[in-house]
Amino acid sequence: MRTSCKFLFAALGICIPVFGPYVSGKGTRTHFPGKDLAAAVETIWNDRFSSPLPYVRGDDWPVENVAVYAASRPKVFSELWATEEDFHRNGGILLWMESVSSSKPDNGVSGCYGNADFNYSPETGRPDEWLKQFPNAEILPSLVLPKKTYFDVPPAKIGIAILPPKG
Repeated sequence: MRTSCKFLFAALGICIPVFGPYVSGKGTRTHFPGKDLAAAVETIWNDRFSSPLPYVRGDDWPVENVAVYAASRPKVFSELWATEEDFHRNGGILLWMESVSSSKPDNGVSGCYGNADFNYSPETGRPDEWLKQFPNAEILPSLVLPKKTYFDVPPAKIGIAILPPKG
């Protein structure tokens, strides 16, 4: 009995992440293209500036993926170790989740758990009020990246803006 339970739990632990998108029609955090996002963000920054990407800021999930996977290891902006002046002086990348098919962002991978100043607008699905804090930021075309699964699911769509360093 115990061996069959162990086998059942092991099988479920493998099958749910692999075949879940087939059943639900959408990917989960497991399928998020974090490495591809980090590479795209670094390329955008490095094409414009000679210094490494200092900060990423915005929605927790895309920001944390870039911080983990980017070669330059940018800091996730937090007022614990940097000020707003530091962020505006050094520049950085702003990221948020966007919806592929509706005005609401894909909250299956969006959290905002640690961002007290970050909120999505219910009307547009974008962080419009939050973006007003960065009048010098250039909003770029959204990044659309396929999710890491064998099944046909909507891609990840990430809004991106670049805040250039001063000087």
